[in-house]
Amino acid sequence: MTQQKPVNHKDYMLLSDAYDKHSRTLMTSKGGEYAIDNDFLAMENRLAGMLGDSPEYVSLVMAGKHITAMGIILEKNDVTKIKLEKWDERIRDATNLLKITSVFVHAKQNDFSLHLGKEEGVQPFVVPGGWVIEWGRDPHLGWYVKNELNEFLYKDLSIHKSDTGWKVEHKFGEAPGYWSAEKEAKAALAAYLGKEKT
Repeated sequence: MTQQKPVNHKDYMLLSDAYDKHSRTLMTSKGGEYAIDNDFLAMENRLAGMLGDSPEYVSLVMAGKHITAMGIILEKNDVTKIKLEKWDERIRDATNLLKITSVFVHAKQNDFSLHLGKEEGVQPFVVPGGWVIEWGRDPHLGWYVKNELNEFLYKDLSIHKSDTGWKVEHKFGEAPGYWSAEKEAKAALAAYLGKEKT
């Protein structure tokens, strides 16, 4: 019988968040390379045209290639000796292609909102008046949180006047006043407002 390895919540979230951050950074940096005019997914659209099929189906098949490769890796290798850099690359590419598949489906319905059931009893956070969460003007920066006094929220939940703390050495979402995902920025603002009430 295959031995099971317990995984705690902290370790799961650590790796899951790392995948998400790396994937977002990669897709942001590769955007200019793959896009044509205003079509961020131009390469997939062109490939679909060459194959005479829909871009969502072609993207799904491409994702399937990576998933199949992972199955072969598991079949042929001792899992404790799998090269994690190759494994993580397959996971990243398959995940990105599944997201691209979904984006094409959403695009054909002109609806880019997420349609997942909300957890029972959990109300979605609404950004209150006097605050904004916006995408940085430079796509390599991330999302920032700012109030009507032009004060920026930092990851440590402190407030700084007219400054996100960005420095040239910061990568995507790394500056004190930038987040790599809108939901992370919302969570920070919710935490800050909750702290202010106590």
